[in-house]
Amino acid sequence: MTLILLLIELDSSRSLPRMFFQSVLGAALGGAVVAPLFGLNGVMGWISGLFGICLATIIGSALAAVFLGGLEVLAFAPLLVMAFVFQDPVALIVWLSFAASIHLLVKRWRMVGRLS
Repeated sequence: MTLILLLIELDSSRSLPRMFFQSVLGAALGGAVVAPLFGLNGVMGWISGLFGICLATIIGSALAAVFLGGLEVLAFAPLLVMAFVFQDPVALIVWLSFAASIHLLVKRWRMVGRLS
């Protein structure tokens, strides 16, 4: 979703592969920071997973914005991405589906002993 918002501001100095790479890098780093919040048991596990996906989205979009536009856009990217997610029902469903999938996958990995 960060990529979609950043494409709006696409100009001739930024190429699509560069934007894609930096958006993926921001998302990966954001996810790595909050990875321990996923896959926990019970209701509190789902709540921590929801908190984790919100935090990963905010961190990932901020990092992607910094990689692409510098520090002056740091505050705007997370606000735009979260507004986009919560204003568009399809985007919200896709975002929540990814969040649930990640949570269940990590939970499964924890059960079989791949993660500590």
